[in-house]
Amino acid sequence: MTLILLCLDQNNSRSRVALTLLVRYRFTLVLMEFLMNMT
Repeated sequence: MTLILLCLDQNNSRSRVALTLLVRYRFTLVLMEFLMNMT
């Protein structure tokens, strides 16, 4: 749902910031999972 709104509203700077935060959050989750698997 959120991704659809972001795609429709690409020119809006607020949606661009939200997308950046979403990617950063995703990356952090993947990184934490990777570190947990190593131990």
